[in-house]
Amino acid sequence: FFGNAENPVAAQADLGSNTTAQNHWGVVAILVEQSLLDDGNNYAGLTASYGDKLKASSLRDRINRYAVDVQGSQDFTKAQIIKILKTDKVEQITSVLEKFYLEGDGTPNEITKLSGVVVIGDVPLPVVNKGGNHFVSMFPYTDFEDKAYIYNAQSGDYEANSDLKFPKAEVWHGVINPPVGADEGRQLMASYFDKNHLFHLGVPEFAQFDKKIFSCIGFSFIFTL
Repeated sequence: FFGNAENPVAAQADLGSNTTAQNHWGVVAILVEQSLLDDGNNYAGLTASYGDKLKASSLRDRINRYAVDVQGSQDFTKAQIIKILKTDKVEQITSVLEKFYLEGDGTPNEITKLSGVVVIGDVPLPVVNKGGNHFVSMFPYTDFEDKAYIYNAQSGDYEANSDLKFPKAEVWHGVINPPVGADEGRQLMASYFDKNHLFHLGVPEFAQFDKKIFSCIGFSFIFTL
């Protein structure tokens, strides 16, 4: 169900899975701006101080490492990287995520279901319409049962569901995006992913880094520096 070469809404990178007899898996979809994965340039990050623990040099390698860390931080979890173009349509991305939630990732002999969504970089985000007020909301990417916002193909809007009194997302989400762009922003992202990995390695200086993200499922976070 992934997009074809002409319109690659979602290109999957298989990162494997934890080894266990359990066949029920949560899937964390990592939506990544394609240019970040295409960037093979080297970024210093924290390698000058922790080079013995940080082997990744490009953003692509750091994002792949991050996906492995996310996968290893929760039991019975698989991470799937999905490349996103800046021109991809929100409704197409939503459709891919909804299929992950309702049908799983298609792995034979496994029961899989979307459990989390992480956005990395400049990825199109949903804009919803509530009473004529338009604002960014992650609900269309995380809410697939009693939907808080329903897509209207005629207006092109995600419109508030007036019949729903208590909206609730089914999966957790996070957004990782630096406050600046260009090379400076990518340098900041490299440092962020290095800090994140050092946290997972248990390096004392980073023992509290993003701890709330990985110990509390359902916690929404915004990456800022």
